[in-house]
Amino acid sequence: MKVRQICAQELGDKKEEYEPFADLEEVNVESFEEYIEKVRDSSEWGGHLELRALAHTLKKTIVVYSTERPLEIQGGHGNDDADADNGGDGSGVIRLSFHRQYYALGEHYNSVVMVKETS
Repeated sequence: MKVRQICAQELGDKKEEYEPFADLEEVNVESFEEYIEKVRDSSEWGGHLELRALAHTLKKTIVVYSTERPLEIQGGHGNDDADADNGGDGSGVIRLSFHRQYYALGEHYNSVVMVKETS
């Protein structure tokens, strides 16, 4: 299953949890169901709501680095000990960088990969 499909499934399954935080006007839709379809079927930009849904359903912590400060979105389920910063292998953490103005794209996320030091 693709990431967008996973996210849309989580949003739909927990509608009462996510719907109050969905900005329907920003994505130019009239219902939460349309919002979910746009998440599933388009290449529209996703934000904190979608990252929260992914963190929860993937049972991962998502760390978003930006020029302001890092934001940590907990997926719960005790995966924090897998964080490379805490001596684990990093498999419990998804790291992203957030760029408010990324060339012509506007707001954009990129994946961040931990570099292992070599001796």
